[in-house]
Parts: sequence; C-alpha cells; structure tokens
Amino acid sequence: MERRVLQRETVSFDHEILVELFRNRPELAVELIAVSVGFDARLDRVELGSIDLSQVISVEYRADAVVLLRDRANDVISAVVVEVQTTTDVAKHLSWPQYITALRAREGCPVMLLVVATDDKVARWARKPIETGHPKFVLEPVVIGFDDVPTVTGAPNETHELAVLSTLAHPTVEAARVALAAIQALPADRSTLYFDLILRALDPVCKAVIEAEMMENYEFQSAFAKKFYGQGRDEGREEGREAGELDGARRAIL
Repeated sequence: MERRVLQRETVSFDHEILVELFRNRPELAVELIAVSVGFDARLDRVELGSIDLSQVISVEYRADAVVLLRDRANDVISAVVVEVQTTTDVAKHLSWPQYITALRAREGCPVMLLVVATDDKVARWARKPIETGHPKFVLEPVVIGFDDVPTVTGAPNETHELAVLSTLAHPTVEAARVALAAIQALPADRSTLYFDLILRALDPVCKAVIEAEMMENYEFQSAFAKKFYGQGRDEGREEGREAGELDGARRAIL
C-alpha cells in the first residue's frame, strides 16, 4: 500500500483503510460526489492518477488519492482530489487550494476536491469555505460525512466499496449483511480485508449476530469466511493448549 508523506497528520489505520477503498475502486469518488452535488458525466473510464501534486521549488504535496475521469476519446475531462480526514487540520486550508490548482494545471481540466470526514465535527470544519485572499477565489470542498454516506440496499448498481463504506458509516446488522454478500465476488485478498473491516465496525451484539449467521446460514458460507473462522478456531485451540501447558507447569513448580 502506498503511503503519502504527511507533515502534520499521523497516519492511522482508520485513515489508511478509507483511502484504500478509493485506491481499490476510484469510481467510489464519483459515486459520492453524485450523492452530494448531483454530478453527472458521460464517462468511459475512471482511473487513479498520480497523488504527487508538488511543483518545482516547492514543498512536497501529496493527496490521499487522485481520480481521473476520461471520456470515450480517452481525454481527461475532469479530476477529483480525494482527502480523508479523521481529525481537523488547519494546515489543509493552505494545501487544499494548492491541490486544486496544481492538478488543474497538470491535467488541463476542471478539478473537484472531495473530503471524506469520519465524524460530524470534522465534517463541519471541512465544509467551511476557504478564503484564498483573491477576490471571488473561495474554495468550498465537497464534503461527505459519515451521516451523508448512503445506506446500501443490495441493488445491482451499488458497488462493493460503497457497501463497505456504508457499513463503516452505519454499522448495523442489515448493512453488514448487504456488504458481506457484495464482497464475496471480490478477489480473496480484498474480500478478506473488507470482511475484517466490516466485523471491526460492528458493536459486540451486532458482531455476534453476523458471526452466528456466517457459520450457520448457507448464504454466507464463502471460502474466505470459512478460512477466516477456521484460522480463528485453530488459533484459539493453540492458545488454549499453550495456556493449559503453562498452568500445568506453574502447578508443578508450586
């Protein structure tokens, strides 16, 4: 996983895994912008671009993700800078306008800034207009807070990453069921990662319900789930055996 260079922000698991959703499926950025501002474009291809937005004789600027939108002639018609924020960071009000202008100059196309915020406080901060000092040059980021993430229903047009993000934002049994059903078609490495994320997002009660269904309901008897639970049982038995041997040794010493 490529990690960006951070000047003020400490890399966290929650930050990196949300960024990974966009790296695995850049179309997710377009889907979220459509939810927020109704963006609609006739696209032939969506792909990741270089996250390096530095300029000559400049400090290093790296966005979390850059998404390029191409038409049928393979021309870049628009671009999206994706930033995941788990905390507020006043330095971003200086760097975000740089991201927009640098990418616009590099690709020669309109550019949008999409900020994904993990809580209400961060979302409110990210929505504040950024005054650059130039008349009428005010940057208003497109912000998706977890409350803004749509709840997936399992419709055919909903994507795997959107289902996972929906479960992280709305960690219910129903959301987890939809996401788990969706990710089974993915390659093993991605499905296993998402499976772990979904369970991690649930509270103990919801997690227990899903774990029981995964073991008992044929609908969720996927290969990666069997492997995951098989490893868990083996590790549990091994830990139990080692604990028993250690307890026996202690008793012998006493």
